[in-house]
Amino acid sequence: MKIWEYYPCKVEFEKYFLSGMLEGATIVEKMGFVSWDDACDWAGKATMNPQCHFVVTEMTNLETGEKEYF
Repeated sequence: MKIWEYYPCKVEFEKYFLSGMLEGATIVEKMGFVSWDDACDWAGKATMNPQCHFVVTEMTNLETGEKEYF
């Protein structure tokens, strides 16, 4: 079992790279959070941070199917 699977809220998200070796690439990752609100808060803050080299374009709650677009 992967570490993210131990969290109550499991999400899958698309990460689009703005700079660096992966500039222009989109990858899909999974992560665990305490709640869907925490996941959305993290994704929004990462996307709005000018020092972050990626943006989250969309995220899906793997338990409920709910989607959020950033």
